Amino acid sequence: MKTTQLTHRLFSSIILFGLIFLINGCNDDNDDDTCTTFLECNDATVWEGGIDLFLYFKINDNLNNPIEIYLPEGNCYYHSPINETTFEITENSKNTLIIKILDDSDDSFETITFSISNEVLSVREVYTENGIEDIDTGTFTKSMKNLSSVTICN
Repeated sequence: MKTTQLTHRLFSSIILFGLIFLINGCNDDNDDDTCTTFLECNDATVWEGGIDLFLYFKINDNLNNPIEIYLPEGNCYYHSPINETTFEITENSKNTLIIKILDDSDDSFETITFSISNEVLSVREVYTENGIEDIDTGTFTKSMKNLSSVTICN
């Protein structure tokens, strides 16, 4: 439950701080018509964003761990793979990824929709608790950051 709450707070922070970002001039590597799913088309892409808080999303062509978050904390990064939560992928089409994160302790859940257009990752998070929805949206730009070289916080 603690990990689920931390992940929810982290995703909420991402959305809150990810509302305004500059678009960088990266070339679109995802025009390949041979891919058929969002995860396949965007495998290993990194997306960045931040105003007061800077963070990264990494997309993986892996149904067991499709999204990872890297949040800087001083000289290291807090790493939060989505597979630390109870989740299900409800859509993985070429243009859209929808993930439902379940809270094992009650009936609350969040649905996160990822889509990419013109080199911008749009994220829409709908958190539902007791039938009441809280909606946040944000955008992220493509990054060339090599996340395999960062120091992970313990």
